[in-house]
Amino acid sequence: MREVRVEDILQGQAVHEEDPLFRLSMLNATLKTDGDPDVVSSSIGPEAGRELPRTRATVRKEGEITAVEIVAEDSSSMRAALNSYLECIRIIEDVRRIAEVKP
Repeated sequence: MREVRVEDILQGQAVHEEDPLFRLSMLNATLKTDGDPDVVSSSIGPEAGRELPRTRATVRKEGEITAVEIVAEDSSSMRAALNSYLECIRIIEDVRRIAEVKP
């Protein structure tokens, strides 16, 4: 087993993606939204495929729920990713609400 210093982990220097400690040094968040999972995942999917610096996102369906898992290297990246995905979810819900209105 190799030696890993806490200072190196905090500075992102000692950990590589294949290292078991990799997930410990990253920030993780999961956003869950209801609604038609096919519509939500197909709307958010392209955003998840887009390159956001120092972040990765995956979209998956869990029954009637769509989950967006975000992994970021630092708090600034996490904040940017959360803002982006929350805005997408808000727009989807606004469109759904407008589409439900009957004249």
